[in-house]
Amino acid sequence: MKYSYKFKRQCVELYRQGKWPETPKDITEKNFHNTIRVWVRIEDKCDPEALRHKNQRKTWSAEEKYELVAKVLAGVH
Repeated sequence: MKYSYKFKRQCVELYRQGKWPETPKDITEKNFHNTIRVWVRIEDKCDPEALRHKNQRKTWSAEEKYELVAKVLAGVH
């Protein structure tokens, strides 16, 4: 299940205040609490921006597509 950046930040802030947010349906309370603890550790080690979703959509130019296909056909990739 994916959670928004805003929701993750709210959960981390509540955790730091010693409170737990309401557990969403479709997940057990134990797993949700563990997930929040992971978010807290990520934020502590990196920064709050590390909780954002990464952009998975890459726009390929024609040259990049050709280069990738050429590598596959050559057996390099």
